[in-house]
Amino acid sequence: MKERGTFYSMGWSMIYNDSVYIIFWGSLDSDPINEWREKHTFLFQKPRDYFLHLSLVNFMSSTALGLLYLFLSRKKEKVCIYANEYVKEGLRTLNILEHFQEVDESSFPEEMVEERRKMEGFVVELRKRWVKILRDFVPQERVMDEIQEIGKFFPELKNECIKFPADMKYAALAYKYLESLPLDPDELEFLVKELLHNAIHHGYEGRPGEVKVCIRSKSPPRISFIDYGRGFRRRKAIEGRGRGLELIERKFGKIEIKVPEEGKGTEVVVEKR
Repeated sequence: MKERGTFYSMGWSMIYNDSVYIIFWGSLDSDPINEWREKHTFLFQKPRDYFLHLSLVNFMSSTALGLLYLFLSRKKEKVCIYANEYVKEGLRTLNILEHFQEVDESSFPEEMVEERRKMEGFVVELRKRWVKILRDFVPQERVMDEIQEIGKFFPELKNECIKFPADMKYAALAYKYLESLPLDPDELEFLVKELLHNAIHHGYEGRPGEVKVCIRSKSPPRISFIDYGRGFRRRKAIEGRGRGLELIERKFGKIEIKVPEEGKGTEVVVEKR
C-alpha cells in the first residue's frame, strides 16, 4: 500500500507494511509535523521497523526532531536513516544520531529509491518562477496539492497549443508553457496574468470556462490566447480594450484581437517585435 500527502512546505511519501518506509522532503516545520503526527498515529500502534529517507529535507524544526525521537522511542526492531549533513548535524546536537542505524540508498527498496528520484525533480521545480506565480493565487496550505494538479497538464507542454480551465492559478501553467520563448520573464509573467484575467472576468464573467494558449511562432515570438466566452463586440474590439491590453502592446509591439463570431469567444494574438 502506498500513500502520499502534503502539508504546507512539507511533503512526504510513504510505503509501508510490516516495515515503514518514509521519505520526507522540503521544510519540516512545527505545525505540519504536528498535523502529520496526529493524522498518522497508527504508525506507532504496533512494532515496526522504520526506514527514514531525509536527504531532501532543507529545514527541520525542533518539533520535527522530536518526531524522529518518537520513532526511536516506539521502535521494537530498528530505525534506519539516510540523511544529508544538515539533518545529521541536528541529530548530533541532540545526541540521538548514534541511536539510528545509518544506511545508504542501496539499503532501501527500489520502489522507494525511484520515489525519491521523482521527489528530487519535484523539489527542483519548486524553485522555479511558475511555482512563484502559482503561490500568488492559491492558499499556502494548498500549494503542493495544486502543483500536483497542474502537473497533470505537463505532457501537453510539448504541443503547439495547451488547454486548461479558466482559473487564475493556471497562469502558472501558461508561464511554464511559454517560458522557452526568448522573452523577458517579467514581461511574460505580466502577459499571462493579464490575458488570463481578461478571459476569466470579461470573457466568462467569472463563470466556468476553458482557455487555449498557442505558440504560433517562436521567432519572432507570437502567442495566441483564446477563450470561448461572450467575446468583444466587433466595433469596439480595438478602442474599447482596457489598459492592460495597451500595456501589452507597448511591451511587445503588436497585438491583434480577433472575434470569430460575436458572442462566441475572443482570440488575442501578441507578437514580440
